[in-house]
Amino acid sequence: MEANQRRIHRVVINGLLVLGVALTSLTLATNANAVDSTSRNASNSPLAAANPRISPDVIAALPAVLLDRSDLIIDPSITATTPLIYTDGTVVPGQNYTTATAASSCGSAMAAPGAPGVWSDAYSSGCGLIGIDANAKAYYSIYTHPASSGSAQWQVYGFSNGVGKWFAGGAGTSSNVTIPWGNVMAVPKAKAAATILLVGWMGGFYH
Repeated sequence: MEANQRRIHRVVINGLLVLGVALTSLTLATNANAVDSTSRNASNSPLAAANPRISPDVIAALPAVLLDRSDLIIDPSITATTPLIYTDGTVVPGQNYTTATAASSCGSAMAAPGAPGVWSDAYSSGCGLIGIDANAKAYYSIYTHPASSGSAQWQVYGFSNGVGKWFAGGAGTSSNVTIPWGNVMAVPKAKAAATILLVGWMGGFYH
């Protein structure tokens, strides 16, 4: 009797183990199919068709709300992990927790100008800005750090008919400019050149 009960227990335990393995395999397969389906949908989306030079991995990482935007031009500055906001300042929905959190605080960067008459490298906040429509504008607010003295001249990056170009960003200790952006997803950036050679000068910009 006891031997039969032990055999029954072993059969039940083994059966449960097999069932557990089968359910785990089914879950993994379902998740893999879901990821693969999402990637296929992204690669066949209007957004992907409009941006054939952009990596499929970048397209697949973008929020689903953007995939039907056949009018949207993706700049190469965008990566799979770039936090995204619209030109009206709202965070693009559908991003994962990390990028959504970063996007909620997007919009500023520090910059050090080059020597007088020499433009610095381009500085960016690392955030992606998405035009809400063809008439979208980008807003830049340039400032001199309170601990600095002197001033600089600035150039800010925008888009005219989908083509990136540098626009005059003003000069002095502060400047506010609004420039064309349009149906573009790109990382805003700015560069500066000192009007007078000053040691330790630092400025920045908001967008």
